[in-house]
Amino acid sequence: MARMEAPGDVRGVGILSVVEGVDDNQWLYLPSAKKSRRIISSKKKDSFLGSEISYEDISPTTYKHFSNKLVKTTEVKGKQAYVIESESLGREAAYSKIITWVTKKDFRVLQSKYFDQKGKKLKIMKFKDYKKFGKKTWRAQNIDVKNYQNKRGTSLALSKLEMNTGLKVSEFSKAALERF
Repeated sequence: MARMEAPGDVRGVGILSVVEGVDDNQWLYLPSAKKSRRIISSKKKDSFLGSEISYEDISPTTYKHFSNKLVKTTEVKGKQAYVIESESLGREAAYSKIITWVTKKDFRVLQSKYFDQKGKKLKIMKFKDYKKFGKKTWRAQNIDVKNYQNKRGTSLALSKLEMNTGLKVSEFSKAALERF
């Protein structure tokens, strides 16, 4: 669950992704309507709040629709990294392929390059300023996206990120999303 704080026109907007079995459900809360709406599968390719990030990009189950393979190991900004190629299995995915660079040492995603259904480079998403939660979990605090086709970009700054705070499963529900 995430809640937007800025800019002002999206303040209070919330997104909730819940994994149930092999699928996930997503809801978008709009404070102006005081209601959540479910993001249906056919809309997961759509832009999240007019940004260069799609609902599919923030879905926890995106990669299950891809065939994933390690293609090489390389160095990125002084860090050893795996390069993983993910090819679409053809199930309505927004992308034909995603190439992801992940650090060998602690499995932090450095960047992902996305290709459209025609195989043309679409966008690159870079993950920066990682913060450690607990003993093993790292989360990027800043995500920058550059769309090569429309020349637009999006920067997402995460703040007040918390993990494993003792919340109950019931607190990650559509009803909980609408309470804020």
